Amino acid sequence: MRLALAMTLVVVAAGTALAWDEPDAVRGLSWGASQEDLRRVAKDRGEPAPLCASAAPHETCTTGGEIGSVRATIHYRFRDDKFVSAALGFLPTDFP
Repeated sequence: MRLALAMTLVVVAAGTALAWDEPDAVRGLSWGASQEDLRRVAKDRGEPAPLCASAAPHETCTTGGEIGSVRATIHYRFRDDKFVSAALGFLPTDFP
């Protein structure tokens, strides 16, 4: 019985992990890119340069943009000048 339970847990955990499909980039910025790369992507899109601030251990660059038809605030986080995460915020009234 314990073996069956253990195998069930392994199959469920593996299935969940294999189902995750992480994107290669966020709005054209690849994981591991630098802050300079972000500025270049923004310039290529015709957007203003992001505002960046340091809050150890990360540096966060904030800019506005659209995700589909929704206007969003996008916070890009860098560690050792490498893009590691992003957070998006939007007003509920802007979401269709």
